[in-house]
Amino acid sequence: MAPPNRPRPVDASMTLLTEVIKRPLDAGYAEAAQRKAAQTQPGPRWAGLPVLVVALVLGLAVAWGVRALRSPEPADLQARAVLETNAQEAYAKVEALTQTAKELGAEVRDLRQAALGQQDPAAARQAQALAAVSGAVAVTGPGLTVTLQAANDEAGADADPE
Repeated sequence: MAPPNRPRPVDASMTLLTEVIKRPLDAGYAEAAQRKAAQTQPGPRWAGLPVLVVALVLGLAVAWGVRALRSPEPADLQARAVLETNAQEAYAKVEALTQTAKELGAEVRDLRQAALGQQDPAAARQAQALAAVSGAVAVTGPGLTVTLQAANDEAGADADPE
C-alpha cells in the first residue's frame, strides 16, 4: 500500500480536468470580458472617419486613373481617322475593280461566243457548257437539296459491326 502523504498518480492527471471545469476561460480572456462588460459608453462617433477618408481618397484615385487610361489621345484619334479613310478608299477601289472585271468577263464571253458561233457552232455550245461547269458564268435552276437526319438507334443495332 502507498504511503498516505504521497499523492497518487491519478490525482495529478485529474488536476488538469478539475482546472478546466472550474475555470473554463484563460485569465486574459476573463479580463477582456470584464473590461467589455464594464465599458458602457461606446467610442467616439468619429472613430471610423480616418478609414472613410482613406477609402474615399483611394476611390477617387482609382476613378481618376481609369478615366485617364480610357480617354483617347489626339494622336490615336488622328491615326484612326487616317486608317478609316484608307479603308474606305480601298473598299471603293475593290468595288470599282470588281465591276470592271465583270464587264470585261462579259465582253470576253460575248467575243468568244461570236467568234466560235460563226466558225464552229458545236464548239460554241461546248464552251458555254464548260463555262457553266467550271463556274465561269452564273447558272440558275433547281439545284441540289441535301436532307440530314439523325441515325436511328434500331438501324445502328441491326448493322453488322464487321
